Amino acid sequence: MLKNYFKSSLRNLIRNKSFTLINIPGMAIALASVILLLLFINHELSYDRFYPNAENIVRLITRYESKGKQVEMPKSIYELDLQATDRIPEVKSSAVVFRRYLRYIGYENDQYGKYQQSYVDEDFFEVFSPDVIQGDPAMMREPHTMVLTRHTAREIFGQQDPVNQTLEIRDQEFRVVAVIADVPANSHLQYDALLSIHSMSEDQLLSHGHDFNTYFLLNRPLNETMEEKICHVTQAIDQERYGQSSVEYIHDLQPLRRIHLHSDFSSDLAQTTDMEYIYIYSAIALFILLTAAFNFVNLSMARSETRSKEVGVRKVHGASPSALRKQFITESVILALAAFALAILLVEWFVSDFSRLVGSSLHLSFSQNQWWIPAGFILSLLVGLLAGSYPALYLSRMRSMLVLKGTLRPGKGKMGLQKILVSLQFLIAIALIASLIGILNQVHYLRDKDLGFRQDHVLVVNYLSKEIQQDYPTIRQELLENPEIQDVTASLAVPGTRGSGTNLRSARQSPEESFQVRANVIKPGFVDLYEIQMIRGRNFSSELKTDQQGYLISREAAGLLGMKDPVGRRIHIWGEEGPVLGVFSDIHSRSLHHRKDPMVLGHIGANNNLIYNISVKLAPGHTESAVQYVGDVFKSHDPGYVYQYEFVSDYLHRRYYRQEQKYARLMMAGTLMAMIISVMGLFALTAFHINRKIKEIGIRKVMGASSYRIIRMFSTRYLIWVGLSAFMALPLAYYFIRSWYSNFVYHSPMHWWFFAGSLFIVLIVALLTVLGKATMAANTNPAETLRDE
Repeated sequence: MLKNYFKSSLRNLIRNKSFTLINIPGMAIALASVILLLLFINHELSYDRFYPNAENIVRLITRYESKGKQVEMPKSIYELDLQATDRIPEVKSSAVVFRRYLRYIGYENDQYGKYQQSYVDEDFFEVFSPDVIQGDPAMMREPHTMVLTRHTAREIFGQQDPVNQTLEIRDQEFRVVAVIADVPANSHLQYDALLSIHSMSEDQLLSHGHDFNTYFLLNRPLNETMEEKICHVTQAIDQERYGQSSVEYIHDLQPLRRIHLHSDFSSDLAQTTDMEYIYIYSAIALFILLTAAFNFVNLSMARSETRSKEVGVRKVHGASPSALRKQFITESVILALAAFALAILLVEWFVSDFSRLVGSSLHLSFSQNQWWIPAGFILSLLVGLLAGSYPALYLSRMRSMLVLKGTLRPGKGKMGLQKILVSLQFLIAIALIASLIGILNQVHYLRDKDLGFRQDHVLVVNYLSKEIQQDYPTIRQELLENPEIQDVTASLAVPGTRGSGTNLRSARQSPEESFQVRANVIKPGFVDLYEIQMIRGRNFSSELKTDQQGYLISREAAGLLGMKDPVGRRIHIWGEEGPVLGVFSDIHSRSLHHRKDPMVLGHIGANNNLIYNISVKLAPGHTESAVQYVGDVFKSHDPGYVYQYEFVSDYLHRRYYRQEQKYARLMMAGTLMAMIISVMGLFALTAFHINRKIKEIGIRKVMGASSYRIIRMFSTRYLIWVGLSAFMALPLAYYFIRSWYSNFVYHSPMHWWFFAGSLFIVLIVALLTVLGKATMAANTNPAETLRDE
C-alpha cells in the first residue's frame, strides 16, 4: 500500500510541475539558509568547549570605582595566580597571560609574520592542555624561551626541526622549546607564539599593575560558595600589594565557556561577541523557516482545490477518508524531504561563501555536525506533515457528488487560514526590512560620526624596529620632502585606540583622590596632524624643551580634576608631576558603544623607544606612489624591516564595528531570503487563485468589465493584507531597533522613513508580483476561458 501511495504521489508531483518547481526550491532555499545560520550559531556557542577541563576553568575579573564610575576588566596583578594557588585548596593550578602583540619574528636574516604573541608562564600548558607535538613546554620556566604553534613553525622552518632553534623578536633572542597544535578558531584566546613571561624583569612585571589575565583550574566545577572564598582571598592579595587606598578592588570569577558571549570588558584579550546577536540570528533563522512553511502550507491548500474531481473519483471507487489523508500527506512529505535533500547540496555549495560573509571559519562536517542531519530531516518531516494534514482532512470529508459536480468551494475557515498565513509572511517581511534599514542607518552613522579627530588620508605604520624608532627625526624630514605628504608625527598610540590606562590627580590631591584616564605619549605635531581641537592653552612646541615635562588634558579630565582653568596647574601622573599646557576637546578612544574616556597626552621627549606608531598625512587624492615612497624611506633606514601600513579609518572600522557590519550583512542576507521565498509563494498563490476564478474573469469581461477593474479586484485583497500586517509589524520593528540602538551610547535617531520605507518596499514587491499574473489573466480572450461552457 505504501508503495502505491509513493508511486501515485510521484505521478501527481510530476504532473503538476509548476507547483513542484516552486515548492521544492523555495523550501530548499529556506532550509539551506537555516542550516547555514545554525552552523554559524553552533560555532559561536562552541567557543572554548573543546578544552579538556573547560568546565573547571575560570578567569578572574576585577571591578573598582573611580570618580563614581565603575570599571570592570578581566585583569589582575602579577603573581596573584601563584599566591592564590598556594592559599586556596580548590585551585588546582593557575596561569597568567600578558597582553597580545602582533610582531614579526626574525630567523636567519629573514622576517616572518606578523604573528600574535603573548607572554605566559609554564602553568599555562597545565591549565589549557594544548596538544604538544614535540618538545617540552615546561621549559618555559626559563627566560627567553618560546613555544610555537604548528602553523607558525612550518611557515618559519618548513620541514626543519624547530626545537632549540633561536628566533629574534624586537632585538631579543628566544629559544624554541616546543611546538603545539594550532589554536582552534573557536577559542577566545588566539595566539601563534607564546613567550616565557620570565623573559621580563621583575620591575617590568610589577610596574604593569592590573594588566595580566589570570586563569584558575579548579578541582571541581565552580559554585557560589567556592567563588566567594576564592574572591575573598584574591581581594586580600590585591590589598596587600596596594595597601590602604581610595580604590577598592572587587573580584569575580567568569567561567571559561561564558567568555566569548558574555563579556564586555575594557582591555580584553578575548575575541568576544554578544549573546544578543545569537538570539537575533536565531530569530532570523526562525523567520525564514516560518516564511517557507507558510508558503508550503498555503500552496498545498491552494492546490487541493484543483484536485476535487480526483478526490471524488477515488471516493466513488471505494477510497476511504483515511486512505485519502495518507495519500495527501505522503505527497507533502515527499516534497519536504526532496527539499531537504536539495538544501544539503545548497549548503555544501555555499558554506565557503557564507563563511566569508560572516567572517568565521565554518565547515560542513558530517562527523562534527551529526546533530543537524537528523534535526533537518525531522524538521522537514514535520513541515511536510503540517502542509499535507489540512488539505487532507478538508478534502477527505467532502461528499463525492459535490466534488464530482465541481461545486466544491473553499470554506470560510480555509480562506481565513490562508489570509492569516499570507499576512504573517508580510508581517515578517516588513519587520525584517524595517529592522534592516535601522541597522544599516546605524552602520552608516558609525562610519560617518565625527570622532573628534581626522581619520581620512592618514596612514599609520607600526611594529617599528629600533633602527626606525631612533631615526625618526631623519625619517620625518625625508618623508616631508615628498609633496604628496603633508605632515608626519609619532606616538605611542593612535587616536581611536585606548592607549594605556593610568591614574591621574592634581598635585594638591591625595593618592586616594586619583581616577583612571587613558594616556598617550606623542611628538609635537600630533594634535595638528589629527586636527584635534584645542580649547584652552597651547599645544606642545618642538622649540621648547621644557614642554617635555608638560601635559595636555581633555575637557572630561579637566572636569574630573575639578579645575575650571587647569592651564598652568600641576598634575600627578605616571609617578611624576608636570604642568598642564593646554586642554583639548574630548575625542573617542573606544567604539561608540562606550562614552568618551578622560585622556592625557604626554610628551615622548628624547626617548624614541616609546614611538610605536608613525602617522603620515597624505594629500587628498594620494597615489600609490606616495604609499610606496613611505615604504622606501623606512626600508632605507632598516633594510630588514617588513613594511605594512593601514589607514586610520580602515583600522577603526575593522577593530570596532566589524561585528555590526557582519550583523548587517547577515540581516541583509536573511531579509533577502525571506523576500525571495515570500515572492515565490505569493506568485504561485496568486496564480492558483486566478486560475480558480478564470471563468469568472471571462464572464466579467463579456459583461463589459475593463482589464483595470479586474486587476484592481485582485490587487485590493493583497493591499488589505499588507495593511493588516504592517499594523502588527511596525511596532515590533520599532521595539527591536530601539533595543539594538540602546547598545550604543552614541547612535542615530530613529526616523519615520525606516518604517515607511519597509512598508513601501513590501507593497511594491507584492503588487508587482500580483499585477504580473493578474494582468495576464485580465488580458486573456474570454472566448478561450468560456469555450467549455
